Amino acid sequence: MDVFFVFFIIFFSAHAEFHSYTSTYTGVAGIPKLPVFTAVTRVDGLEVHYFDSNKNEHIPKQNWMKTVEFKPVWKEISAYHDEVYKQLKETFDVKKKSYNKTDIHTYLWICHCQWDVETEHIYRYNHLGFDGEDYMKLDLEGKYIFIPQIQEAANEADSWNNKTDLLQRFLQFITDDCIFFLRKYLEHGRTTFNRTVPPKVYLLQKNSSSPVVCLATGFYPAIVNITWWKNGQEHHENVETRETLKNMDETFQKRISLRVKKEEWKRNRYTCVVQHKSLKKDIEKIITEDEITRNHKSNILGIGTIVLVTLITLISVCVLVVSKKCYRKSKTNNNRNDTVGSNTELTLNNYNTCGGRPDSIEKGGILADIEGTKHRSHQRVCP
Repeated sequence: MDVFFVFFIIFFSAHAEFHSYTSTYTGVAGIPKLPVFTAVTRVDGLEVHYFDSNKNEHIPKQNWMKTVEFKPVWKEISAYHDEVYKQLKETFDVKKKSYNKTDIHTYLWICHCQWDVETEHIYRYNHLGFDGEDYMKLDLEGKYIFIPQIQEAANEADSWNNKTDLLQRFLQFITDDCIFFLRKYLEHGRTTFNRTVPPKVYLLQKNSSSPVVCLATGFYPAIVNITWWKNGQEHHENVETRETLKNMDETFQKRISLRVKKEEWKRNRYTCVVQHKSLKKDIEKIITEDEITRNHKSNILGIGTIVLVTLITLISVCVLVVSKKCYRKSKTNNNRNDTVGSNTELTLNNYNTCGGRPDSIEKGGILADIEGTKHRSHQRVCP
């Protein structure tokens, strides 16, 4: 399930600086031996936390998280995940009673926040999907309650909203704790998250009639901009951009394909341009016979193959179906930059300068007014 983070990467530019925190909670019923509940947290696309109901243990995924200094943060993070697990399990158990034991059902809860360092805006996203449908979302644009996305979710939304303590806790996490934990991760793992690794770029083609694929791989951080150009002009016709994938060595890969006939690229200059934070100069690959690698069975795609094999697992397929359907409405095309669907943003000036949580939650479960809160629609990164 290493591709979930890609649904929430905001691409302002290849050289923009931002950081993200995404927790993905997955439930699967009807598949023996698979965990009923799984939680994965990623910071800037790197896995930092894992939990499943079979192991029943919170596992830190980075060595620096095992230090004494990080222990208090880890304890608080683990406690929150336990709260979510308890609530989702209760909800899922109730729903399963109305289905046959052999039926397969899935849910996907995603909590995401992202900090744009340049503009100091914070973007938030909190949705729940069930059996491939956008089921319920936590409204962050004024009402601050759970909003049903389909009629079948109305009773469930009312039930969650009537649990004042639960509603307050979820609001506190998405409005306060998410960024607080993100900043703590960045503080303790600065060596990991501040590093930059340049991409390696290849032009690949299965055969002479197949699309030409421009593959950038081995880069970090995950933001990258890859475009095709024709005779000095950006080119979008017959171009397909794929999602960013995580490699096994905690770097990333992304590809963009161009369907063009051989006689066409021989008469014109087609160039793949790759922009990344680690590069002082853009990487440019011009389509020529010498540049294209055909029948590629080398190690160039070795890492990618491993990732793709991972995606074939049944649980990944189930969850990806939920993900795509849940957020299909928020997906729009952008020729150059991909962004995230409907989110709330506010500046870091609203936060305590000491690095602690802002005082935006009042007792009684009422969300206090947040000065400077603005709303903006964004596009979502999708495969």
